[in-house]
Amino acid sequence: MQRLRRVADACGRGRFKQLLQDEGVELPRDVMVLGDPLKVLRRTAVFAPDLVDKLEISFVGYEVESVNRAEITPGVRDLLDACAETGRPVVIVSNNPSERSRRFLIWPS
Repeated sequence: MQRLRRVADACGRGRFKQLLQDEGVELPRDVMVLGDPLKVLRRTAVFAPDLVDKLEISFVGYEVESVNRAEITPGVRDLLDACAETGRPVVIVSNNPSERSRRFLIWPS
């Protein structure tokens, strides 16, 4: 999942700032230099709180998009297949948005 996080960061990095600017927001100087989209999201709560929900929805979209660009860690698919074949339950715990995790789990072979 760490690889997915790096891809999501790359997807969202410049888009958040552009989205804010497209909404007519003048970005604070400290936000202009931020590279981490989550930091941009956190700072948005201070200078444009009415846009936080819109940014968060965009971020989840970028996270889901990142699943399509990432590679599955070697062995994970075999492990999940073996669990399914032997009737072993699998529990997935993640700090990622549920839609991203769901998309990852239904990813085609």
